[in-house]
Amino acid sequence: MKAWIIALALLPGMAAAQSSLQEAARWCNRQDPSVTPDKSVAGCSWLIRSSLLTPQNVAAAFFYRANAYIALGDRAGAMADLLEATRANPQFGAAFFNLGLLRLAAGDRDGAIADFSEAIRLNPRDSDGFSNRGAAKAAGGDRLGAIADYTEAIRLNPRNAIAYLNRGFARAAEGDGANAIADYTEAIAINPRYAAALTARGNVRTVQGDHAGAIADYSEAIRLDPRDARALATRGLLQRRVGQADAARADIEAAIRVAPPGDGRPHAARAGLALLRGDRAAARTDLAEALRRNNKDSVALGLRAILHAAEGDAAKATADTAAARRINPMIAEVIRSHFGQDLVLP
Repeated sequence: MKAWIIALALLPGMAAAQSSLQEAARWCNRQDPSVTPDKSVAGCSWLIRSSLLTPQNVAAAFFYRANAYIALGDRAGAMADLLEATRANPQFGAAFFNLGLLRLAAGDRDGAIADFSEAIRLNPRDSDGFSNRGAAKAAGGDRLGAIADYTEAIRLNPRNAIAYLNRGFARAAEGDGANAIADYTEAIAINPRYAAALTARGNVRTVQGDHAGAIADYSEAIRLDPRDARALATRGLLQRRVGQADAARADIEAAIRVAPPGDGRPHAARAGLALLRGDRAAARTDLAEALRRNNKDSVALGLRAILHAAEGDAAKATADTAAARRINPMIAEVIRSHFGQDLVLP
């Protein structure tokens, strides 16, 4: 959540003796790091009920209470408070920005775009506003609109590494690998420890057939983040392509051990190797686990389409191929780059 510092000032002329109001303000804005989120909620609630604040400060109290609710895991409460903040102060760009973040996290892309657009209207020089609106557009499939927003975010802040990374993702999805690599490279130049950008650049280099460059990127990403399961899994597949079978197996097994619950890509990688050696039963087991973890994993869906085709079930193969292509239009190229010419999407 983006940090904002907003002064929760008292009304002019208030007596200094009103210590309870001062204490509530201190709790609400959590300027004292010892104040817990529960105390912040209590302090902000006291201020909101007090009827002693200007509309701008009422909005600030709702804003700070929303931050406390987020810290407590109450996103519904946070969203309700941010809406109240924007009603109390329609010029409160920070509240619109944070409301957009919550809506994007909840999958309300149109609502997030509207909120980020309002935040941008109120602060046209906010690089993060454009960057996050770009993310909302990309999530809704508007990659060209997203690229335009990321480009404006970068113009406003040439060191916005996240905007470079996300523009790289959008360009890669559009098939513009050269400019995607340029964006990832710029993100890495800004932050040499940006493991996600290294992994992303490795992914594009893999599709382009630059195995040595991709392995170097994955290796550096793994050095920075030894639990990067996707980097481990994909490096393993490339190790197999260059004849390092033992290293390949070690990478993929390591990836399976460290993969978070929602990441099925390492199991999909192992399933692909099983398909290559003709072990359909092992492939079926790993693909089931990969899709249990993430039913929108395009590689797992593509490999299951190949498995269905090998078993003679054309209808299921066609359905899985279509689903994989909806998620990633370049899935055929990705599978070929990972597994070679022996696994072809039907």
